Amino acid sequence: SDEDDILNNFLIPCFTNSTKYRRLTGFFSSNALAIAARGISFFVKNGGKIEIIVSPKISKKDWEVIKNPESVTKEIEEEFLEDLKNLEQLAIDHLKMLGWMIKTGKLEIKFAILYDNILGMHHQKVGIFEDNEGNLVSFKGSCNETHMGWIENIEDFEVFVSWNQEDERRIFKHIERFEKFWLGQTERTHIFTASKINEILIEMAPDSEEEFNELSSKATEELIKRNRERLRLASNPVKNRLELRPYQREAKEIWFENRGRGILKMATGTGKTAVAIK
Repeated sequence: SDEDDILNNFLIPCFTNSTKYRRLTGFFSSNALAIAARGISFFVKNGGKIEIIVSPKISKKDWEVIKNPESVTKEIEEEFLEDLKNLEQLAIDHLKMLGWMIKTGKLEIKFAILYDNILGMHHQKVGIFEDNEGNLVSFKGSCNETHMGWIENIEDFEVFVSWNQEDERRIFKHIERFEKFWLGQTERTHIFTASKINEILIEMAPDSEEEFNELSSKATEELIKRNRERLRLASNPVKNRLELRPYQREAKEIWFENRGRGILKMATGTGKTAVAIK
C-alpha cells in the first residue's frame, strides 16, 4: 500500500465480482465493511456471504464469561448496552450494517481464543474470494480486516488466482486452513460465536435492504469525508464512471461559461482530475 491503491484496485473489485468471502484475521472492525461498501453493495446483490474468524484481545473476566455464558448477568448486559449508546453516530451506523448482514445470513463471525494463553492471539491473516463460477482469489500478508489495515497503514500481501495453475496449490492450502479453524478442528484454539452480541446487533439492524443501502452509503461518505486527503477514491471505481459532486459540476460549468479559460484550484483529493476529464 506504499505504492498501490489496494482498496480500489483490489478489495472493492473483488467484492464486486464475488459471492463468497472467507477471512482469517487478527483484528476486525466494522468500518472495514464501510470503506468497502461500494463493492459490498454488489456483493449483497450477488447473494454473497462473508465468513470471518477474528481474534479479539480479551481479559480474564471476558474469558470466564465466554466459558460460562450463563454467568452473564443483567448488569453486564446493561453495561454493554450503555457503552453502545455512548458511541458516536458513525460507529453506531457501522454496527447497524453489521446487524443487517448477520440478520440476513450474509455475515457470520466466529472468534478464536487460545486455550492456554489468552494474552496471545490467533494472528494468521488469509482471505479467499470466490465467484459464482468457482474462480478463486486468495491473499496472505500483513493486513488486518480493519479501516487501518486497508487504507491507513503501510501493508503488503501476496495474491494468488485460480486461473494460474501455479497458484492453485497455495489457494487450496488457504481454504483448508480456513475450514480447519471454521469447523473448530484445532489443537490450541477455542472457536466460538457470540450469540448474545449477535442478538443485540440484529435488534439494531435496518428493516430492509433499501435501508441498509442508504445507511451504508451515508456511512461510507462520512468515512471518505474524514479521510479525504489520504484516500484516492474514484467517484465510482466499480464501473469506472465519473459522477461529479455539486461543487465539481459548478467548476465545470464555470469553465465552459468562461470559454475554457481559467484556473481550477481545489484541495488535494477533492477531484480535480474528475472535473478535467468531464
